[in-house]
Amino acid sequence: MITHPGAVFVNLQYGDCAEEIEAARREFGVEIWQPPGIDLKQDLDDVAALSCALDLVIGFSNATLNIAAACGAPTFLVALSGAWTRLGLKTEYAWYPQVRVFEPPSFADWPAVMDQLGRAFGEFLAVRGR
Repeated sequence: MITHPGAVFVNLQYGDCAEEIEAARREFGVEIWQPPGIDLKQDLDDVAALSCALDLVIGFSNATLNIAAACGAPTFLVALSGAWTRLGLKTEYAWYPQVRVFEPPSFADWPAVMDQLGRAFGEFLAVRGR
């Protein structure tokens, strides 16, 4: 689990995510803030600025995560080991040097990835004094 006392989660996923945001609140007790007035699909300058204002961006390789990483935001990427964009690397992402990659140890072992991600998130926050 990637929850942490005092951590504020911000939705950067474009499209209709209301159902998933509600499920996170209901099932995990996680509140996810929806940025008002930003079209997360169309307002790319605002997405880039918001991403850079965050302590950390976590996600899969979609447009939003790539914008955040391209702008230099600290980024955790959840990825498949065989994705061509990985260029055979294990923990790095060739396109953005600050990105830390998390992949399942075996096919579709997402609970293991989330455990690893949760530990890394806690370590990240501890280094920042949070």
